Amino acid sequence: MIKEAPEVGTPKVEESQGKEASVSEREPRINLTIFSSAHRTREDARGLKELFEKADIYIPEIAGVSPAIREYYDVVARDGLDLSRLSPEERREVFTSFRASDYEMVAGSKKPFLFVDVPKDSEWMVRYRRVHADFYAIAKRFISGKNFDELLRQYSSAIEKWADLQKEREEYIRETLKRELPRIVKEHPALRDRQELNVLMQLGAEHTTFYRAIKRDMEIAGGAARRVWNEMPFVFGYPAELMRRYYFKKSQRAKEGITDELFARTLFEEVLYEIFGDVISDSAMLVRVSRHIAGQLGLKEIKEISEKGILGFGKKALLDHLVSLGVDIPGMEGPK
Repeated sequence: MIKEAPEVGTPKVEESQGKEASVSEREPRINLTIFSSAHRTREDARGLKELFEKADIYIPEIAGVSPAIREYYDVVARDGLDLSRLSPEERREVFTSFRASDYEMVAGSKKPFLFVDVPKDSEWMVRYRRVHADFYAIAKRFISGKNFDELLRQYSSAIEKWADLQKEREEYIRETLKRELPRIVKEHPALRDRQELNVLMQLGAEHTTFYRAIKRDMEIAGGAARRVWNEMPFVFGYPAELMRRYYFKKSQRAKEGITDELFARTLFEEVLYEIFGDVISDSAMLVRVSRHIAGQLGLKEIKEISEKGILGFGKKALLDHLVSLGVDIPGMEGPK
């Protein structure tokens, strides 16, 4: 339970259709589109603008949404983009590379927004920051080569906590969406009198279980749901694969797939994100390259890289070592 404090690829679409007979004559039929992508850089928003132009209501994904962010979305939609209205602190809070492209997209649109994510002052965010700090500490020890076997056990525990947090968050978003969507429709007469409404929701690609649940909710309510990927084929990295296995860990197949080698590849891939992130702005490409490299290494090779401290010697030292192991790295040639 989340406790609130007081106050350019070819997209793939998955669709569900609800039953017309269950739609109230006084309520518009809701057509929900979930845009699935990473949300790190501008390139990750590719294809979102075209969907936004057809939407009546927009739901951005913002874990830790604050009053400043809520207000600024409304201001930008009404008056256009004006950075002078923000203090330096507010600018740091509301702008990431992906978020900046979001503001540019909604500027002057005058469309209503709905915020259904966990709020900044929630108890969930306290736990989120704690687990995030654990990941950071584990990555630092991984780079420095300290206690690799113990590190994997700590990483396993952190991943399980992270998966539980995300499941809890998804349920919060789902229940808030079901409660708040009818409210925002009633508050806008121009929406209330329509027969159908297009609702666009931006959500990270790894939230597969949420889509399945909300699709059922929409069908029961007489609406429809579809998911649009910003790029196809969409490649999930080892971190997302491991997380999805924890989501479905009750199945024997998922349990058997959670191995030390998968933990090691996942941790190594996350370090590669940091190494290549400054030169690869497209998150989909970053994941493909990093997974391609990590997938060629086994538990023994990754343990050796960590224990020798090679990750701490810089990008060139790591790449040279990987090439010496015969690892295929896009754009680099192996030894002659």
